[in-house]
Amino acid sequence: MRGTGKSFIGNLAARTLSLTSLDAFEEKHKIGVREFVHENGWPEFRDAELVVLKDLIETKERRHLICLGGHCRGRRCNNVVEALLLDQRSGRRHHLPT
Repeated sequence: MRGTGKSFIGNLAARTLSLTSLDAFEEKHKIGVREFVHENGWPEFRDAELVVLKDLIETKERRHLICLGGHCRGRRCNNVVEALLLDQRSGRRHHLPT
């Protein structure tokens, strides 16, 4: 879903909810998704974005809205997000799945 306004909506939602918005990929790689994919391909991007998501979940404090590139999906991504939700409910940090 490239070019559909995910970052715009994410920033708008973060402001509305008084959260800090983070662009998951550009926060870490300092390169745009389009350029990274052009140089490395979609499978490499999906792996890199999952690593970035796990890192942000483990290192950032609460009250952040993390914007993803639209390709973090499927079992691997769902496991990371599920671990985050469990962490928030229990108040404990959990090891996030690979």
